[in-house]
Amino acid sequence: MHTRLISFNAHSLSQLFTVPRNRRIILFASVTFIALVMRLLTFQQFLPYLETRLEGNAFLLALDWRGLDTDTIYGVSVEQTGDWLAGYPPLYIWQVIGVQQIFDSVANRPWMLISDYIYILRLLAVVYGTLTTLLIAATANEISGQIGAVLSGLVWALSPIILQNNSLATSDPLGYLFVAASLYMTIRAWKTTRPVWVLGSLLMGLLAIYAKYPTFPVLIPWG
Repeated sequence: MHTRLISFNAHSLSQLFTVPRNRRIILFASVTFIALVMRLLTFQQFLPYLETRLEGNAFLLALDWRGLDTDTIYGVSVEQTGDWLAGYPPLYIWQVIGVQQIFDSVANRPWMLISDYIYILRLLAVVYGTLTTLLIAATANEISGQIGAVLSGLVWALSPIILQNNSLATSDPLGYLFVAASLYMTIRAWKTTRPVWVLGSLLMGLLAIYAKYPTFPVLIPWG
């Protein structure tokens, strides 16, 4: 009798915290939408002034990698930003270079402010932050189910400290995205034992490192 009661209670709790499959997409879409809206409402903060020096440093470094004279164009040399730029991870700078080249080719203006480019780069960060929210929710869903997925996704979607930094034109949002993707694929590899998830996790981990070197511990779960 006691064993049957425990079994019944466990079954009842399972039903309580399990959302029907036809509602799962709605839950994930809702969390993702919330993350997107919150980032769109906050990504323009302080523009046309830059919120952090890192945004301007990455922009100038991209110009320098393109072979342009930043001192002549903007009156600031790359050397003034510090020696640490010599070893900057390349992936984000390549993205900034691409944004600069595309923007320059379509902009019908004789000159542009740095904030014009930063605006676009922050919009990309909004996309990265939103996708990161979805991946975090998906990872939590694999580990603890749909309620855990919603709660984890909302933490990344709504936490003030995350919102403050997750939409800046720096390498951080890109690094977060690849870390989240690598961890999700690691969990999938563990649960399904399919090699494609193992390779995907390694690739995402390497991209995270190329976006931001301190993310290298993400390869530990993959290992």
